[in-house]
Amino acid sequence: MKKFTFKKEKSKWTLSYKESRAIIKNNFKITKEFEKKKKQKVHEDFYTTQMKNPMNTLEVENLHTYFFTDNGTVKSVNGISFEVPKNKIVGLVGESGCGKSVTSLSIMQLVQAPQGQIVEGQIRFNIDKTDEDGNALAYNIAAMPTKEMYKIRGKDITMIFQEPMTSLNPVFTIGYQLDEVALIHNEKMTKEEAKKRSIEMLNLVGIPMPEEVYKRYPHQLSGGMRQRVMIAMALAVDPKLIIADEPTTALDVTIQAQILDLLKNIQRKTQSSIILITHDLGVIAEMVDYVIVMYAGRIIEKGTVEEIFANPLHPYTKGLQKSKPMVTSDTDEPLYSIPGNVPNPINMPNHCFFKDRCKDCIAKCETYPEEIRVSETHSVFCHLYEEGLNHE
Repeated sequence: MKKFTFKKEKSKWTLSYKESRAIIKNNFKITKEFEKKKKQKVHEDFYTTQMKNPMNTLEVENLHTYFFTDNGTVKSVNGISFEVPKNKIVGLVGESGCGKSVTSLSIMQLVQAPQGQIVEGQIRFNIDKTDEDGNALAYNIAAMPTKEMYKIRGKDITMIFQEPMTSLNPVFTIGYQLDEVALIHNEKMTKEEAKKRSIEMLNLVGIPMPEEVYKRYPHQLSGGMRQRVMIAMALAVDPKLIIADEPTTALDVTIQAQILDLLKNIQRKTQSSIILITHDLGVIAEMVDYVIVMYAGRIIEKGTVEEIFANPLHPYTKGLQKSKPMVTSDTDEPLYSIPGNVPNPINMPNHCFFKDRCKDCIAKCETYPEEIRVSETHSVFCHLYEEGLNHE
């Protein structure tokens, strides 16, 4: 009897063993080079550069942060540029997976290595010094060795993480962890001075009985209290830049409002800059001075908070605003949802990333749009505005 054999066709969505091995081998080679650069001993001049605008605390230019996975390269941050002015709050907004948190981790040089790497671009941090010609000097964080980054991370740039219980060590007291921050970045400070400073910080963020809370462990505090402790830790050494990565996500509405008010009041007192990362447009409208809208690893619109909310240009920005419930909304109508899905981050298309979800799509959308400036502070990445005409 004749035997029949069936040949299984290879799916375009899966990798063969040979292809997977080739990707792993290539990734190892690439990441090894990046890790080698992080450990090299270089002079300060190597990563010192000039600020384009001395009135900025931070300037991010053409930043690319990739993750080299076994299935391919994920371009989490794919060529973004923005500025954080001194004494201002900048909001990063977008749906989950758009690259907001990876951007913040890149600024802190905390991207999970060796898979995650900053492969291109500059992150200029103003160090409030000038050269012989009077130009404002900055550290290019993207080029800084890891050991040198220790000098500014946690001191000049601090971060408030999304979930405080995963950031605070459960086996150490609140006081021990607060003291550690002060002692690491102030070598001349005594333990008594560190304790006094920690209690001052707990009092500043509105924690009642700070002397008692100082002795407690994280699990003995509520979610709102733990988040206040994280803010106190971020402020312990008077930072120039605070990154708040969705600091109110795990909190109820009442505590969320208190934390946001606290952040705003502290920003006014300390005159520091803040990058606020959130997917909540209500928080953005209330808190920030400038808004950056991200989609699929790229910035698609940026401007002042008044410009973004009064005159949104990109179809994605308009969709985000429509998807938020309003007091005047008809309760019988379902909440608006942007149709379609985000493109595969491994194989990003050459055309506009929002093309397949956009009802205003035109022929030019087959190519990715360049930045179009609508005003001095407002710009959009969309072909609909290339002629300078507002598309309704």
